[in-house]
Amino acid sequence: MENNKKEVAGFLATFLAVAASVFLVVAGAILYWLYDQYANQKKAAQNQSQVIATITPEPTLIPLPTPTPDQTKILNEIIEALKIRDPRLDQQLQVFVNRQLAGYATGSYQTSEPFKSGWWLAALIDDRWQIIATDNGNILCDYLEGYEFPVSLVPECYDQSTGNLIDRATEVTVIVGVSESTQSAGP
Repeated sequence: MENNKKEVAGFLATFLAVAASVFLVVAGAILYWLYDQYANQKKAAQNQSQVIATITPEPTLIPLPTPTPDQTKILNEIIEALKIRDPRLDQQLQVFVNRQLAGYATGSYQTSEPFKSGWWLAALIDDRWQIIATDNGNILCDYLEGYEFPVSLVPECYDQSTGNLIDRATEVTVIVGVSESTQSAGP
C-alpha cells in the first residue's frame, strides 16, 4: 500500500508540475497579447496626435508657345465666326483650338459669363473658317451631315433619332448595352 501511495504522490507531483507549466505558458501568452494590444493603441494615439505636414510644390507657369501668324489668323477667323453665329458672346471671349486637320478644326470657347462656354466645330469654306456647330453637350450626328469632317477629329457623335452615341469609325452604337450596326453616322 505504501508503494501505491508513493506512485500516486509521484503522479500527482508530475501532474501538478505539468499543469503549472501549462498555466504559466498560457498566462504568459495572454499577458503578451494584452501588452501588444496596449502598445498598438498607444502608437495609434501618438500617430493621431502628431501633425503631419505635407509639402506641395509651388505651381509653375509653363509659357505657351507663341502662335505663328497662320495660327493667329485661324484663331481670329474662328473668333469672328463664333461672334457672327452667336452675337450674344461678349468681348471677353476666350477661344481654344484643340485640333486642326486639313481644313477642319475643333476647339472650345469660354466667356466671362457663368455657364456660357462650349465646344465648336469649324470648316474652311471658300478660304474662310466657318463654324459648323457649337454647343456645350454631345456632338450631334446631324451637325456633321453635309461635311466630310474627319473621324480623327470627331470620333463619336450622338444620334438624336435613336438616342445612342455612335462610333463614327465603325458606325457601331457605343452606349447601349447591345452593340448594333447603324447607318445614321457619317463617313
